[in-house]
Amino acid sequence: MGPVYDYQQLLDDPQVQHNGSFVTYDHPTEGTVTTPGFAFRLGAQPQEVYRPAPLNGEHTHEILAELGLSAEQISELETGDAVYRGEAPVMTR
Repeated sequence: MGPVYDYQQLLDDPQVQHNGSFVTYDHPTEGTVTTPGFAFRLGAQPQEVYRPAPLNGEHTHEILAELGLSAEQISELETGDAVYRGEAPVMTR
């Protein structure tokens, strides 16, 4: 059996660091964050975080439009608080 780490111990583990198991990036609303990285690597193709996970409601308009709702219908749903439309944060590289 191996040790049971807390989060910081996990990040500091030499094997975890060697494998590049976590990535650190600047999140537009949370600041600098370190999260689990990529589960696999594809040859020489570098992996990078180029955008954060979507915020609550960030893609509401696009999804409803893809489902066939008009801009007016979507606006009605937003006005009636049936759906939430968040705004996309700007991420710097």
